[in-house]
This record gives sequence, C-alpha cells and structure tokens, in this order.
Amino acid sequence: MATDLKKWLTVSEATKHVPVNRLRLFRDIKGGKLPARRIGWMYVIRLADLITYKKTL
Repeated sequence: MATDLKKWLTVSEATKHVPVNRLRLFRDIKGGKLPARRIGWMYVIRLADLITYKKTL
C-alpha cells in the first residue's frame, strides 16, 4: 500500500515521525525551514514536506 504523500499532519502527529520535539518543529516552521499552513490556531504539515525535512536533519 502506497503512502499518501498529500496527507496533512498536525504538529503533534508530525513529532511521531521525526526525532525532534514540538518546540524545534515550531521554530523551524517560523524560520521557514519547514513549510506549514495555519488553520485557525493549528499548524498542519504535508507528509511529503515532513519527509524532506527529516532528510535534512
């Protein structure tokens, strides 16, 4: 079964896939290293962007 790379994850869900904590993810979102969208009070990250980000760590 193929992974859906267009899937959107919240920051909490994304921390389960990368070896960094939530604070670092928020800093990288604000710094422009990790593209994310803000929906209301919540940030969402596309799975494909998260995989690319994980390779840069």
